[in-house]
This record gives sequence, C-alpha cells and structure tokens, in this order.
Amino acid sequence: MSAIRVLGHVAIERDGRTNVVAGRTLAVLLAVFASRANRRVVTETLVDALWSDNTKRSRATLQVHINRLRELLGEERPPTKLVTEPGGYRLVVAPDELDTLDFEDRVTRAAHALRQGNPVGAARTLENALRDWAEPFGDLAEHPLLMAESVRLRELREAAEEDLCDALLELGRNSDAIERLTRLTEEEPLRERRWGQRILALYRSGRQAEALRCYQDIRRILGDELGVEPSPQLRRLEEAILLHDQRLVLTNRAAEVRPSNNLPSVSPIIGRQDATITVHSLLTSSRLVTVAGHGGVGKTRLALAVAHRLLDDLPDGVYFVPLDGVCDGALVASAIADSLGLIGADGTEVIDAIHANLATNDVVIVLDNAEHVRPEAAWVVERLLDRSPNVRILVTSRQPLDVDGEAVYRVPPLPVPAAEATATER
Repeated sequence: MSAIRVLGHVAIERDGRTNVVAGRTLAVLLAVFASRANRRVVTETLVDALWSDNTKRSRATLQVHINRLRELLGEERPPTKLVTEPGGYRLVVAPDELDTLDFEDRVTRAAHALRQGNPVGAARTLENALRDWAEPFGDLAEHPLLMAESVRLRELREAAEEDLCDALLELGRNSDAIERLTRLTEEEPLRERRWGQRILALYRSGRQAEALRCYQDIRRILGDELGVEPSPQLRRLEEAILLHDQRLVLTNRAAEVRPSNNLPSVSPIIGRQDATITVHSLLTSSRLVTVAGHGGVGKTRLALAVAHRLLDDLPDGVYFVPLDGVCDGALVASAIADSLGLIGADGTEVIDAIHANLATNDVVIVLDNAEHVRPEAAWVVERLLDRSPNVRILVTSRQPLDVDGEAVYRVPPLPVPAAEATATER
C-alpha cells in the first residue's frame, strides 16, 4: 500500500520507503490532488495549475503526468486511488494514506476526548500528532491553488497546540504548559487564548506575580497593535487571580479521569512471537478477534502481549476486562463499565453509558475468559460493535462467540522447548 506525504516535502511512501516526488510539475499535481482529497478536481483546474495555456497539447501532457503519478502510487488497472471521473479526476484516500487527513483526524479525535473529560488521551494524541507536523507542501505552499489549504492546515495546527495546552493544564502538567506557551505566545502574540492559558499555568505553579505581568504584557501588545483592551475572559482571569479565587485551583480531576489503559503487566512471551504478530494483524482488519483454545494454553498471555503492542497506537485506550470473576452473565456489561472507570452505569443503561463514554474514541477492549458467560458476552459484543464504530474487541475464550464478523485465532500447544522455557521462566 502506498501513502502520500505533503507535510514537508511532497512524497510517496511505498514498500517501506519514502521518495520525494521529483520534478515540480508532478509535485504540484500531486499536491493539488492532496489538497482536495476525495473530491473531484476538474481538468481545467489542473491544466491552469501547471501551464499558462489550456490547449489540446496541455491536456495531452496532463494525461501523461496523471499516468506517471499512477505509476508512482503503484496503481493497477483499473486505478482505484487516482480515478478518472467525468470532467476530471479524484484522489481517493483514507486518513492513513494521506498525512494531512491523518493529522486532521487525530486533532479531531483529541478535541472530542478533551470535551469528554479524557485529557490523558487528548494529550497523548496531540503530542504524537504535533511531533509529526511539518509545514504543508514544502516550497510549493505559496502556489495559488495550495495557499488556502496551507492556511487551513496551519490554523488546525495552532488549534491543536492550544488544545494540547488545555489538556496539560487539566493534568496539572503546568511546567510543560508554561514551556510550550512561552514559545507559542512569542510566535503568535495576538492569540489571547494562549495568554490566558499561560497566565493560568503560572498562577497554578505559584508564580502569581509572573502571571500578572503576563496579563500586563498582553494588554500592552493588544493596545499597541490593535488599539483594544483584553477580552472580558482575560480581564475576569486577572481579577480572579487578584482575589485568589479558588475556582482557579486545579481540583484533582486528573485522578478522576479514566486512565488510558488498565493492562496488567506481562512478562516476555516465549514461543508466541509469530502468534502475537498474527493476532495483532487480525485486529487491524477485523473489529472482533477471538483467541480460542483449551484451558492453560496461554490465551490470556497472548492477548495481553497483543494489547501492550497496541498502546502506542491507541491513545484513547486499551482496557482489560477479566470475566473469570463474573458469576452472572447479566453483569458482563457492568464488568466492562467498571474497567473503563464508569460510575453510575447500571442495569439496561450500561450499554448506553459505555457507548456515550467511548463515542468516537478509538479503543480496544480485551474480554478475558468469556467461555462461561459466552451467550451474554456475545450479546454485549454485538451491541457494542454496532453502536460504537471505532471500538474493537479482543476476546479470549475456549470457544468462539459465533458473532458475525468474528475472526478466530486458535492457539496451538507450545512446542516442547518453548513450553520448557516458559515453565522455567515462571
């Protein structure tokens, strides 16, 4: 599978290698398609982007470049990524096939996590996204057909920086917030939201005098540059600091926030490396994977090994739900809610509460030892998968759940040398 990169240089990633697109004409053409991903781009727009005249020769030359792009993308016939449509062409890509779409998707999910009271997941997602940021389209950013998208992406990045600072403040990471906000207010001194965040971070760090000096700084900047006073929000913040308003003090909300995982630790797994890779791969293509096998074969250890591999890719969370202590099948959903840290979910409302809490979060739930509550577990799994489109479920059970779309990995016995090594390690 190929992927397109336009944050920084315009490039194509294919077969594990990233190659910068050679030649300005091809680079502009790909950048224009990327800036209008999944939308039709009419032929006249493409010709105008590349040449000053709109002649038959230009159109023929455009087709040559289209074919060259298709070769670089590894397209087969008929093409499925750069497709021909009446009057133009369309670049068809998923978020993981275009870095700007991926960046926007992560920023959107992080903003939702922040609104849902999950600053842990929001901070991790935004830190990773901003680490991957580079100026869009490289030296092509000032091209007339790319300028609007360049501006939009930069504004998205600015909002992501500010959302990250909100998450850091929620988590009590005031030093990190101050360091980041000092740089951000220097870069964009007229964005009042950043000054408010910086003032609050300084106050929560016990640096009240510095916080008040920051307020005077932004007041002077706004007066000199725009001839206006700070916003009512900033004025209220200054007044609250002078009055030592207790509402400015961070309550221990971070302790109340759902952690990004509750996975038990697991020692290095012996003799199951290939199985770990296989199950991990199954979870990328199926939203329900059951690790099946007889008792004692190592289903739980295998599932936990896979779950730990997923942590870096799932900032919204990976949650372990042990079902061996659930004596009543009607309590399966409640066990999931407990592992997610939900409070007050009860009775028939549990599924609704889980769905409302997860919403669009990209989450994996590990249901361990589901065999003795198998019918009820299957019922809960079906409803969670139906209602929460970004949730994936990894099950360990002696028998599959027999749910539509279920992928099953049957755990074979360990080879004798690996079994002996496991026994010794234990």
